[in-house]
Amino acid sequence: MPIGLAQMGRAADTVGMPIVPHETEKQCIYYRCRLGRGRLDRLFAVALEGTAGDAVVSTQRRSTRYRAETLDQLVALVEAANAPGDPGVWTNLTLDLSDPQHRRSVTLTLDLKRTELCISGADATWVYGQDARLREMLESYDGKTNPEADRSEMIIFLLISVLFLFWTVVFLLGKGPQNEEASSGGFFAALTAGSAATCLFYWVKYQLTAHKWRVAEEVTSGSPWSRLSLQARFAWAVGIATVVAGIGTVVSAVADVVGR
Repeated sequence: MPIGLAQMGRAADTVGMPIVPHETEKQCIYYRCRLGRGRLDRLFAVALEGTAGDAVVSTQRRSTRYRAETLDQLVALVEAANAPGDPGVWTNLTLDLSDPQHRRSVTLTLDLKRTELCISGADATWVYGQDARLREMLESYDGKTNPEADRSEMIIFLLISVLFLFWTVVFLLGKGPQNEEASSGGFFAALTAGSAATCLFYWVKYQLTAHKWRVAEEVTSGSPWSRLSLQARFAWAVGIATVVAGIGTVVSAVADVVGR
């Protein structure tokens, strides 16, 4: 069976190296992280603690891979390169370190959708300790292991809103018990408006917590709503009020038709 180039490369790299009898490996993937330059520097510093090897920071831009020892050097290399594309726009970044002396390795990869971490070594205590520390950091940087958590909640509330709207129309059309028609119709209308407003809230939150990282600048931190300007907050408040008012108008129109 033919051997691929990647397999041949790995085989060549291991020639002459001692065989490691055992090795502990931990991997994790986080989505929706917000990483600016300061956070990247802190994340890289923690990832390299306890190692003595040389780190390599790299990025792939079109058909060329740029490599450097530090993030500063890599940014300067990209900015000085005579290549097409905006040097300020980064789509991927990789930190790779191999420490043969202590048999430890760290790989941290970022792209437009996720942040992936892989830690391995013969010292299980170090591996588990680094994994726990870096996970805690990524979670503090808004990272989530489930990429669609907020989206799922938004869909649930959307379905609930549709269900409540259906029952509101049913009661207003008089297909429910007549003595409960008015009270039940108003009750379901209120639930529909509340569910729709909640759905819109989660949609805004989903958009504001998108995966974002910057190499040469910082990203805004804090809660999703605190990142909005005063004008943007006002615009979203008006939008939510408009949705609620729209539902009220529909319910009122149906009630007028039924009452005729």
